[in-house]
Amino acid sequence: MKNRKTIKVAALITLVLLLANEAVFYFTSMPRNPGPLFFMFLGLNTLIAVFLYALCFLVSTVRDANVATVDYAKDVEDHQALEAELRRIEDQKREAENQQAKLRVREVEAKAAAIMESLKRTSIHEYADSLLVNLSKCFEVAQGLFFLKGESDLFSLNGSYAFYSEQEVVDFELGEGLAGQVAKNKKLLNISDVPEGYVTILSGTGKGQASHLLIFPIVHNNKTIAIVELASFMHIDSFGEEVIVELSRRVSEDLSEQFSII
Repeated sequence: MKNRKTIKVAALITLVLLLANEAVFYFTSMPRNPGPLFFMFLGLNTLIAVFLYALCFLVSTVRDANVATVDYAKDVEDHQALEAELRRIEDQKREAENQQAKLRVREVEAKAAAIMESLKRTSIHEYADSLLVNLSKCFEVAQGLFFLKGESDLFSLNGSYAFYSEQEVVDFELGEGLAGQVAKNKKLLNISDVPEGYVTILSGTGKGQASHLLIFPIVHNNKTIAIVELASFMHIDSFGEEVIVELSRRVSEDLSEQFSII
C-alpha cells in the first residue's frame, strides 16, 4: 500500500515539475512575436506531462486492482487453510475420544473378568456368596444381598455378605419395593439418599446406616432371573456402574450354563 501511494505522489510531482518548467520556459524564452510552432511546442510538452501523469496513475490503479485480487485470493486461501486445520483438530479430537472410549471398554471388561475368575461354582448359594465378596472388594461394599427368582416368580434371598437385620428378609415379586422395581424395569438403580432404616450395617464398633445403595438386575432372555443389592458408605461412580452392567451380563450367562437358571 505504501509503494502504491509513493507512485501516485511521484507522478503528481512529475506533472507539477513539468508544468512549472514549461511556465519558466514560457516567460523566459518566449520570443517577441511567437509563432504557431512555439505554442505547439508548449502544448506538446503539456500533453506529454499530462500523459505521463495519467500513465503513472493508470499503472498505480492497475497495480492496486491486482494487489486487491491477490489479497482476496490469499484471504480465501487462508480461510480454506483455517477450515482444514479446524477439521483436522476436530478429527483428532474424535479419534482421541474413540480411543478413550475403547480403552474404557477394555478396562470395564477386564474388571468384570477379574471378578468372574474367582467365583465358586459348586452350588448356587456359594456362587452368590462369592460374587458378593468379590464385589465388596472392588467397590468397598459394606453389605450385599443376592435374590434369585423361583418357580413361583418370587425373588428369595439366596446369598449375602455382612448382612444384618432385626427382621426376616421377605420375598418380593416384580414391581414390589425398590428391588421389585429394578426387576421389573431391568435397569440398574443407584441411590445416594437411602431411606432411613432401609439398610443397617453392623460392625464391631456398633451399628450404622448405609448412605448409598445400588441395586442391579441379572437378566436372561429379557427376563430378570436375579437381583443384587449392594449397600455402602461411598457412592459407586459411572465407571463402577459400567463394570456392574458388564458383570451382570456375564453372571447371567454363568447362571444359565452352570445352574440351568433361565
